[in-house]
Amino acid sequence: AEERRDDHNNLYTDYTLVETTVQMEGDNNFKVLDNVFKLDCNTNIEGEGTVKGEKEFREKVKADMKAQMDDDAKYRFGIDVKAAVMKKMEKVSFPEEFLKRWLKTANKELTDEQIEKEWEQTLNGLRWQLAKDQLAEQFQIKVEKADVDNLAKDFARMQFMQYGLTHIEDQYLEQFAADMLKDENQTRAIYERCLENKLYEALKGVVKLESKTISYEDFIKLH
Repeated sequence: AEERRDDHNNLYTDYTLVETTVQMEGDNNFKVLDNVFKLDCNTNIEGEGTVKGEKEFREKVKADMKAQMDDDAKYRFGIDVKAAVMKKMEKVSFPEEFLKRWLKTANKELTDEQIEKEWEQTLNGLRWQLAKDQLAEQFQIKVEKADVDNLAKDFARMQFMQYGLTHIEDQYLEQFAADMLKDENQTRAIYERCLENKLYEALKGVVKLESKTISYEDFIKLH
């Protein structure tokens, strides 16, 4: 890419196409199927020879899909648990006028209109934080540094996967996660997610779960 200016002194970028990629249907043989799951040997996870035929390929795809759906099911469970907890917190009240004055003092740029517009969301945030703190104490939940680091790596892995990069070595994930955690806001957000994940697991052990078989289409609609 090269920046240029036209006759009217307007800045534009001139791009040169140097490479194209074309996706084509491969032969249905074990080497092609194996390459789908072949990872760099430096990751110490999987390597050549994971798949030796179509049957093993289908089993591996099925296992990967199950793992993904298990994660989605946990996410759905978290949404339902939070909704149930927040239902019980509806009647919890706060000194609203005092809080509004405090918000305006702590955030000089906030206007009365902005505070009023987001007030219900602010109250729900306070209720959820209060509920989390109480439940964490009840279940003796602690978030360790390793928990935050591992979740940051998971977030980094998911970001790479959005661009089709599924086989990233740990050293790169760790570096990406470390850079992410340099941001105080991101660190706080990841810590809160770790706490929520542990809360959901703890609550899963004390609530009555009802298993139900549904179609994939209905499962997607739950998101």
